[in-house]
Amino acid sequence: MSVINSVSAIESSIGLGVLWFMTVYLWRPYRVDLLRENLFRIRNELFEYVAIHKVPFDNVPYVRLRLMLNCMIRYAHRITFSRVLCGHIMLLISPDEYGPKLMRKFWSPLAEMEKGEAKDALLKFREQANTCVAWHLISGTPLLLVLTLVRLAEVCAKSAHRTIMDCLSVFSHNQENPYSVFVGPTAIWMQSPKGTRILAALEPSIKRMEFQAITEEKSKLNRVSHSDSNSVMAHT
Repeated sequence: MSVINSVSAIESSIGLGVLWFMTVYLWRPYRVDLLRENLFRIRNELFEYVAIHKVPFDNVPYVRLRLMLNCMIRYAHRITFSRVLCGHIMLLISPDEYGPKLMRKFWSPLAEMEKGEAKDALLKFREQANTCVAWHLISGTPLLLVLTLVRLAEVCAKSAHRTIMDCLSVFSHNQENPYSVFVGPTAIWMQSPKGTRILAALEPSIKRMEFQAITEEKSKLNRVSHSDSNSVMAHT
């Protein structure tokens, strides 16, 4: 091995070592601290909301929501993609109904809470906390981030396709406008103000063309029927 190759190998090893050190001892602790900071902020906003809107501090949904936030803050360093993936695989291999039943029982006071501003606010705080944890998991794994973006693009494409097809189906079933049977951008254009004005201006010409086409078809049928009758008379 030449001296240049040796120096390059040493530099690459040092770079990989520095990258490993930054990832394990700097980047990961920073992400955990950031997650805890966001959860602290959500818990503080929850406390301020309860205090301002005079919700009882012993309210069961509020107590359980605050307990969930405290648990997330306490065990934020254990919320990793590898643990979540292993837990999901274990549940697929050996399904366990105890966990879902326990979670439904835990959140039953919030689900049974009377509909109103307070319930909507508590649900919103819980959603914010779950979103923080989900983003913590996604942003920490480049592969998962790429897969999430691909899945998001797929969902958006399906939603857009469904919306376009719904619009086209509405156009095709609209009986008030006889020109809405066209499919694609033409149908959308014909429903626009400009398309409607142009169609209104062309309507007499279109009707005249349709009348001419019907007249020609009738004359063809008359000629055919007349020739058939002549041939029958000739044979007789």
